[in-house]
Parts: sequence; structure tokens; C-alpha cells
Amino acid sequence: MKLLFIISIFLLEISFLLLPKTKEKISLLDSIIYSLGLLYAYQTLEVYLTGLLNIGNILLYSIINITISLILIIFLCKRKQIQKYTITKKELLLKSIILLIGIILVLIRFNGFNSLSYSSDDSSIHYKAAQNFQQTKKYLNKNTYPKQLYDYDKMMPISYINGGFFLYIVSNIPSYKAFFLYDGFCFILYGLLFSITISKLLQKKEKNNILYNIMMTTIYMIGYPFNNLLYGFCYL
Repeated sequence: MKLLFIISIFLLEISFLLLPKTKEKISLLDSIIYSLGLLYAYQTLEVYLTGLLNIGNILLYSIINITISLILIIFLCKRKQIQKYTITKKELLLKSIILLIGIILVLIRFNGFNSLSYSSDDSSIHYKAAQNFQQTKKYLNKNTYPKQLYDYDKMMPISYINGGFFLYIVSNIPSYKAFFLYDGFCFILYGLLFSITISKLLQKKEKNNILYNIMMTTIYMIGYPFNNLLYGFCYL
């Protein structure tokens, strides 16, 4: 079942990347990063809508994902047109440096993922919510979580839903380490998205200074995103 779900996610990502967005070539790396953010939003909406009917399981999500992917692929076949992409050495270098900076910061923060090292107990609530979703596969409400733990109806769902999916996919490792990995992945994703934003602003000014981009992105990452990583807020 896990393999089917992973395949369904892969098909969704591929169909999104193939879907025409403009007649011009665009950055493949930027689109992959954007598609991950889109996936977070999509999975949250999917779980919320199935939650209204009080249903939800991995098989159902896999079927929905594959169905949507097939619809998009059929559409692409009829249009006989797919998005064209480009990759430059400059942007590959930039993304690689930002990725490396993010990995180093995450490893420093979590001591190599060997210990529980959040600076507040708020992280335990988000961890427990992700764990509960991993087990129930349903939108958390008064019918799907133990009432004595926390009022999850008041919690923003995008984090615990995608965190729960992540915990499910990598269930072969301890769940607290999987949660660290998810938190670290989100932190790096924030940095990459910010770097893309800086690049687009510089392009409008007909400039593309890699050092400036790296400097501004690093300053951003060690600000509020790193604060999230320290305290386990999961809000960004």
C-alpha cells in the first residue's frame, strides 16, 4: 500500500511538471521546488474534503491521486503539448549552495538527529498531531483524536497532515527522527523558495548576483525559519 501511495505522489508531481504553464522555457529546478509547495497544499485540501465525509485512508488517497494524474495526462495527450524546461549551471550552483547551507544548519540544530533538542514543548503537540494523522489517515477533529491530548480543531492542518504522510512513508525509522527529517526538509524548502523569489526580483532588474542571493537567503533562513526549527512551531 505504501508503494502505491508513493507512486501516486510521483505521478502527481510528473503530471504537474508536464502541464503547460507558458510557451517559453522555464526553470526545471524552480518548478520542482514549486511543485513540492503545491503538493503540501493539495494533500491538505484532499484530506480536508474526505474528512467532511469522515473517510480517509491511504488506498483512497492513492486512488484519488492516480485518477487526477490520469486526467491530466489524458488532457496533455489531447493537447499534444507539454511544458519545456531549462537548467543552467548558474542556477544549479545556486540551488546546490542553498541546499548545502540548509543541510548544515539542520544537522547542527538536531545534533545529527540523535537527540530530542527542541527548545519548547510546543513541538510535542505538532509531533503528536502528525503521529495521530499517521495512524488515522483522517483530518483530526473531535471524532479522530483523543480529547485529553489537545484540541486539534484549532491547529493549522497543513503541517500535521504532510508531516503525518511523511512519517507514514518513512515508518521504517523511529518516528521522532522522521519528524526531525520532515522539519528539516521544510526548513530547506523555505530557503529554496525564498532564493527563487530573490532570483526573480533580480531578473526584473536585469541582475543575477549569486553572492547577493546566497547572502539574503541565508539571512532569511537564520531568522524566522530557524526560529521555527528551534522551537518546533511548524507554522511557516
